[in-house]
Amino acid sequence: MLKKEGIVGDSFSFDEVYSFQNENLTNIAFGLNNKDLELGKLAMFRLKIRETFGAMWLSDYIDNGYIKDINI
Repeated sequence: MLKKEGIVGDSFSFDEVYSFQNENLTNIAFGLNNKDLELGKLAMFRLKIRETFGAMWLSDYIDNGYIKDINI
């Protein structure tokens, strides 16, 4: 899906993938390398799929400062 949208190229990979629970939902957080990644296109894609998938940046999801207190 990301390749089709022109967001990632052939050398792109997910460095790390995490899952966590919140309010009876299982969430997935992807650690991204910046090789072959169009960050501007990713931001626009996130807005496009937000209603369908609930796509959010992790920084939008967690209260300020909270991320320092958890092990993800």
